[in-house]
Amino acid sequence: MQINRKDLAQKPLMMQLLILMQDIVIKRQLGQAVQQLVWLSIAMHTAALLIVHNRKTDTKDILMQFKQAQFSSSSRRTWIWRELPDLPQMAISVEYISTTLNDLLKQKKSEKVKKDESDEKAKLSQIEKNNDRISKCACVTQA
Repeated sequence: MQINRKDLAQKPLMMQLLILMQDIVIKRQLGQAVQQLVWLSIAMHTAALLIVHNRKTDTKDILMQFKQAQFSSSSRRTWIWRELPDLPQMAISVEYISTTLNDLLKQKKSEKVKKDESDEKAKLSQIEKNNDRISKCACVTQA
């Protein structure tokens, strides 16, 4: 299966992430890509929960964040794969993921960001948005 941006863009976002996950499994050694598959799965699960609660903008934003991280070669998008920790399978929960993203956000905020470092500002913005969505999801599922 050959994936190109034009054909991929014509599919619904959820389907795009499924195709990207399939591409990881087919083109790479699975052992090296397990973390990406786990985080893509988390993004899809979160998006599905947000869809149920009619949060279409949040759903689209979280799916786009991970789609761009997977498809792009730009460090402005792919940094997330280097920063997100490996998740032990038994620890995957909304609370654990939210804590992980909060810790990542605090770490990035504690690093001094100069005004001309737009990549760092973009990273902070992406972390904040994803953490907000995960937190909203946690609140919705607990209600």
